[in-house]
Amino acid sequence: MAVTLKPQDTPAIDGVLRLLSPRWTIAVLIQLSSGKKRTGELMKNLAPISAKMLTERLLTLRENGFIERTAYKESPPRVEYELTADGAELVALLKSVKGVCTKMPEEELHNWGNQSQREVTLAKAYTGKVPNS
Repeated sequence: MAVTLKPQDTPAIDGVLRLLSPRWTIAVLIQLSSGKKRTGELMKNLAPISAKMLTERLLTLRENGFIERTAYKESPPRVEYELTADGAELVALLKSVKGVCTKMPEEELHNWGNQSQREVTLAKAYTGKVPNS
């Protein structure tokens, strides 16, 4: 089944890729893909992430509708994070990306990681190939 994208789809896709590009963002989504997590559990599983960085990533994902935060009125307070339906859909897309990556030669993946995302995206768009480092 062929999927066709149009030029007007570019800004939305580019926006999501920019949202995912900061370090730890994808790791947070992957952690939440297995179910609800508390902040302490995320900190432990994502070590050496800092509390500030985790808070920033959680806030950004929440503001964009990919995760939700539930605060329980308990003593001590308890807060849990989980994927929304959109977040689960995004994780499914990441799983597809992983499938594509497993088919690529390791050297190509390594070279790809050493270039700016913009350079790689532009090269792929114009030539259909990832440029060599």
